[in-house]
Amino acid sequence: MTTICPPISTNSVAILRDEFERLCETNSLDEYIRQEPLAATLRLNSDFAVFAHPHQEHGESANNGGPWTTWLMLGGRGAGKTRTGAEWVRALVHGIPPYADRPHGCIALVGETEHDAREVMVEGPSGLLAVSARRQRPSWTPTRRRLEWPNGAVAQVFSAEDPESLRTAIRRGLVR
Repeated sequence: MTTICPPISTNSVAILRDEFERLCETNSLDEYIRQEPLAATLRLNSDFAVFAHPHQEHGESANNGGPWTTWLMLGGRGAGKTRTGAEWVRALVHGIPPYADRPHGCIALVGETEHDAREVMVEGPSGLLAVSARRQRPSWTPTRRRLEWPNGAVAQVFSAEDPESLRTAIRRGLVR
């Protein structure tokens, strides 16, 4: 016997956003949140994909139809570039859809200078340490320019000042 499932939208984030908008329009959002279990509310609060602005979202696939390997965001001050990048890296590390379909273990963080990368990408108010939940927060070793997550993922910080170090890390398979 074959069971036929009704079609299901693959864009659950858009559906959830629409429902939140409907709840806001009917002044029912507070009531909904009060009824939700604490764990669900905390999970929702840290779900960047739900609350990201449209300009902070990537398409389903890259221009070549394959998965995203590089994502360039251009925007002014306060556009959310750092937060988006940190959330994207966090999602890659943990395999969180819609940004990743599996956990990634080796990541390169490249900034204009090593100081910029550390101050903005890692330690800044929208950086990787700030957007990570306490139990999933990576340990940061500044002397090694290295972030290590509890699940074993590693991100190495590189700068445009020393492009050869990134080339060497790629040749050795330390980053992809």
